[in-house]
Amino acid sequence: MFLSVEWAKRWLPAVFLLLSLFLPWWMYIIQPVGPVERFSTALPTSFDMSFPWSNHVWAFSDYSHAQLGCSIEVSQIPSLFLGSALIVIAGISGLTDKSRTRTAGGLLGIVGVISFLLFVLHKSTRYWPKEWNPYFGIDTWGNNLHIWFLSFGFYLALAGSLMLLLPLIRALIERLRKRL
Repeated sequence: MFLSVEWAKRWLPAVFLLLSLFLPWWMYIIQPVGPVERFSTALPTSFDMSFPWSNHVWAFSDYSHAQLGCSIEVSQIPSLFLGSALIVIAGISGLTDKSRTRTAGGLLGIVGVISFLLFVLHKSTRYWPKEWNPYFGIDTWGNNLHIWFLSFGFYLALAGSLMLLLPLIRALIERLRKRL
């Protein structure tokens, strides 16, 4: 059967990891909250997205597309591609039958998620005020509500990595239970 539990245990983590590369990992939305003279006030006036494979923050303002550079130097490009390459390797290793390969893929996925937080997101939000949390928050300026958060792709990659690590976590809990 196509949608059996065995299918989900084997393929779903890999699908999550590989699909996460096509979804934004971080978003920044500006929404008007006061009386605004625009045609449609229900839609955001702008939103920015960050992907683990790009050294730019992709900005969509009033439905026009732009690319905001985050001034990443050439020496940081290997760390930029490190996160997305680790996610791809973790997704491919999630397709195998060997549990050790799947566990190694889960660990690589976690390292890829952490490298995105340390290298890519940190560089794209370095011009923000120091008191702001770059991962999530809400603030108001004038007539606009500003919302930023870790987005769908980030959580899919994290979930896929943890799903690959689940057998290892169960084995460690079982060993701990036997010792106690």
